[in-house]
Amino acid sequence: MGIKASVTDASYLEVGFPGITDVAGLSVADRLCAGVLAGDVNGDLAVNIFDLRDIRLFLDESLGAGNFMKDVNADGVINIFDLRDTRLILDTALVAGCP
Repeated sequence: MGIKASVTDASYLEVGFPGITDVAGLSVADRLCAGVLAGDVNGDLAVNIFDLRDIRLFLDESLGAGNFMKDVNADGVINIFDLRDTRLILDTALVAGCP
């Protein structure tokens, strides 16, 4: 049974791991912070023309570990609808860093 959380687009998600140690007994990072921004397929914290280009380069390819981010609408394929959805949210960005 997993934990479900609702994350707002264009925000940061923080997950805490207090008390976790590695095999040597050293404490690992006590939190993980990641930006959530639909359409930002290249990870530059903004939705821009470069994201459209990256989606276009992968059109109609099978999903895999290296290109799953290009499936913006999460329908299982990289297609024209991913381009459309990204184009509708161009010029959005994450403005604040992790707390």
